[in-house]
Order: sequence, then structure tokens, then C-alpha cells
Amino acid sequence: MLQHLPPHKPAVSPTIKHQNNLLTRSNPDPSQELKLLQVLTHEIRTPLTSIRTLIRSLIKRYPLPAKVMQRLHSIDQECTEQIERMELIFKATELESNKTQTPGTQLTPISLQIMFETNIPRWQQQAQRRNINLDVLMPQHLPQVVITEPALLDRMLTGLIEKFTRNLTTGDRIQLHISTAGNQLKLQLLPQANHHHRFEALGQLLTFQPTTGNVSLNLDVTKNLCQALGGKLIVKNKPTQGESFTIFLPLGNR
Repeated sequence: MLQHLPPHKPAVSPTIKHQNNLLTRSNPDPSQELKLLQVLTHEIRTPLTSIRTLIRSLIKRYPLPAKVMQRLHSIDQECTEQIERMELIFKATELESNKTQTPGTQLTPISLQIMFETNIPRWQQQAQRRNINLDVLMPQHLPQVVITEPALLDRMLTGLIEKFTRNLTTGDRIQLHISTAGNQLKLQLLPQANHHHRFEALGQLLTFQPTTGNVSLNLDVTKNLCQALGGKLIVKNKPTQGESFTIFLPLGNR
């Protein structure tokens, strides 16, 4: 039987408090900020991973009512998304730290069919949990492979979709257009409603949306991530249509 436990307020270590002060300074030291983000992403991922492990253990070991199982699966999905979000931020800090060095991202050919069959239902479910509809427009025939780093591409696209869904209102729609442009794969994320949101810089890598509380990578860092994937990110902001993202990725020869 599940019992309600008294609320527990976790202690914040002096190290975290000190590094948090570094981020809120008007001109933070970039190297200190990168260290701070690496520590914070680790501190956030660790409890989320523990929660997800416990949730999956409950799902496997105990026969529970369908409604409870549904909620446990929702918690599992939310934990997974936030863990991947922290991993994306951590990867961004690595790339920013190694700008002067040879990029370490290994690009490999991956099947477009497998990539989309695996991820599109998950992205749609991700949007639907916030009552946003994700419509995917894709031609019947696409090239077989794209050259990229699969895990990083997945996290980046998931992060962009999350940024869209968190800034829209219930019932809104976004479209994912998949096509080709010469020897490149073209992915477009387009909002079907125009909502003007004010973003504030949060250090050198992040932005903060005050009305939603959403924290995400800023555009320059996101563009650097896309470049590390061998691609290019173009952002357009039209007064009547809102912000849209277009990603180009190199196609393989097969």
C-alpha cells in the first residue's frame, strides 16, 4: 500500500549555492558557468534516474489498477524527457568547452525510416501530454540514410519540440515538415498559432521564459549543436506566423 510521507526539504550543498550565485552575476565567468551547468545537470539527472528506476520496478513487480499504471507510465516518460534534456545541456557545455579543439562528435549513417518510425510517435505523445497536436507531413519516398549522430539529433529535436509545446496554449498545433533539399534532409518545425513570449538570457548558454518557467538552450548554442551534427539550423521569426525552425542534415549515398 502506498503511504503519504511528510514533505521533505532537501538540503542544498554550499558548493551548489556558490555556483548558483556565479550564474546570476551580470558578467559570469564562462568557464565557471560551464562547470556550474555540468554540476547542476548531474545533480538533476541523479534523482530523476532513481525515481525512474523505482517507477519501472513498481510497474514490473506489482499488479496495479490501470489508472495507477497509466500515471506511473506518465511519470516514467516525464523523467526520461527531463533526463535527456539534462544530457543535451551537458553535451552543449562540452561542445562550448571544446570550441578550439577538434570536434569529438562521431557522425554515422543511420536509416531515416527507423529514425522516424521510432521517434515520431514519441514526439507526438510528448506534445499530446500538453494537449498540443503535432502534425507530421512527410513524402512517401525518402532517401535511405542521413549522416548524423543519432542520440544527439534525437535529443536536440526533442528539445525543440518541447520548447514549442511549452510556449503554446491548450489545443494549439505544430507541424513537422520532412522533405529533401538537394543532397540534404530538411526538417521544419512550424507553429500554427502565433504567441509572443519574452525570453530572458540566463547566463551564456540558456534562456528563460518567465511566463512558463521554461529553461532551454539559447539559439546560438542550439546552432552549434546542429553544426556538430554536420547540419545547419535556420531560425525565422515572422510577426504573423511566429518562430519557426529549419534544420538541414547531410544525406548518405545509399
